[in-house]
Amino acid sequence: MSEAQPPPPPKGHSDRHARTRRYFGERALETLAVSRVLVVGAGAVGNEIVKHLGMVGLGAIALVDPDVVVESNLNRCVLFRPEHARAKTPKPAAIAETAGQLGWPTRVETYARPIEEVPHEAWREIDLTICGVDDDHARHYLNMHLLGFAHETGYSRFLIEGAMGADFTQMRTCELPGTACLVCNWTPEYLAGVMERRRQQTCLEFFVEARAAFPSISTQTSWVAAQMASEAIKLLVGLPTYRSTGTWPAGDDNRLRPHLGVVLRSETPQHDVQRATAMRNPRCVEPFCREPLSTH
Repeated sequence: MSEAQPPPPPKGHSDRHARTRRYFGERALETLAVSRVLVVGAGAVGNEIVKHLGMVGLGAIALVDPDVVVESNLNRCVLFRPEHARAKTPKPAAIAETAGQLGWPTRVETYARPIEEVPHEAWREIDLTICGVDDDHARHYLNMHLLGFAHETGYSRFLIEGAMGADFTQMRTCELPGTACLVCNWTPEYLAGVMERRRQQTCLEFFVEARAAFPSISTQTSWVAAQMASEAIKLLVGLPTYRSTGTWPAGDDNRLRPHLGVVLRSETPQHDVQRATAMRNPRCVEPFCREPLSTH
């Protein structure tokens, strides 16, 4: 007795982007396909960011991280494999390899070095920057140069930052200048301390940072990265309209309206989510933050 043949799949099931198309529309997919994002940090958050953006068909990601994969990364990093840890593969290369095997259309450009050593040409012409590292010097560097690029071109730059602690996650979306920047709440003394710590790290041959890694599980990483990727997609899809009209796409469901200047913080043990607007500091330690753009 022959086995019954399975019924053909419903219409649209042969299109991997069918449901994304239903959610955002065809034009959104086309915009994502030609967008380019800089992701700084290829650890737990960076893994999830690349996963989410790859699955919606983003065009290109420039991925920056100087570290290699180690065994302790494997409990939170979905794109790392045990063989990457054994070979101490650079984190960006490991992500690019796995992403390529998954058949995503996204091109992953790898930079296995600190952001300070990445040529400006590699990230001057990007649509969005995502910061997923717990490093105040990197935050300051990104913030300073994105503001500089904004004043150079007359167009604001967009930055999404995520952070985690043992019991919280936090993300915020910045328009530079316009909203509060990443260092608006820094004092001159704090900035001087950040620069001095980096000077010690680069000048003292045997300097080792003594801060221990905080406890973390994959659910925290997934939560904050999903929020960050959601904001990234909205920004990228709506950016052409914003550039041409000065307003974000309208819609009753606000699916394409980013939350600029908003900080979203979740106390993970209690699932207590708080939302606030970061206040811009008119005396910010970054001079470019204090100056409005000469053109939109």
